[in-house]
Amino acid sequence: MRIQVFQKLIFRFLGTVYFKKGWKYPILVADMNEYNIQTLNKGRTRWTCRNYKKSKCNSIVYTYGKTVKILRHHNHAPTIERLDDPELISQKVNIIREEGRVVKRVNVDFLIEKLD
Repeated sequence: MRIQVFQKLIFRFLGTVYFKKGWKYPILVADMNEYNIQTLNKGRTRWTCRNYKKSKCNSIVYTYGKTVKILRHHNHAPTIERLDDPELISQKVNIIREEGRVVKRVNVDFLIEKLD
């Protein structure tokens, strides 16, 4: 049996996100991708990639106050080509990016044999 060892990397920096008018709720633009509001909870909003249904993209963003937390990578090309659209409203925020990755895979068969 093999197990995977994960490493979680956290990056914090000052950056810019953009908002534009949507049908009912605003659309968040971060890293040249668009996000729709999924849930609103007590000052924290969860956003999902606009391509969630189309390409099963699992990228999500949480916003609370002036903080934007970006989780997971996109499985598609960026959806925005340029940021000079007059409809986009810029906002300076603190960005937290969490990335998890497999560091190594370890064979644990020898541990199982010792336990038997």
